[in-house]
Amino acid sequence: MIILKIGGSILTNKDSAESEVDTVSLKRIASEIKSSLDKSSKELIIVHGAGSFGHPPAKKYKIGEAFELSEYPQKRIGFCETQNAVKKLNMYICE
Repeated sequence: MIILKIGGSILTNKDSAESEVDTVSLKRIASEIKSSLDKSSKELIIVHGAGSFGHPPAKKYKIGEAFELSEYPQKRIGFCETQNAVKKLNMYICE
């Protein structure tokens, strides 16, 4: 079994004002994965980073940093926004 992690920075356009998939890179990577699978009998699990989808809300809400209990309601919003953003990216990748 192979686990392949594709970095979010190659899957998304970091210079875009809005979160945007780098479709050229995504199609190239998908083609390379298909080509390698055609030559292998191993199972493959693909995971990916958050790129320009997940990093902005995570940064905005300081996800990953310590916080006080009083900040928890705001952090929950940040967790949700980050998760929703990464789900959008995942949908593009799965398609």
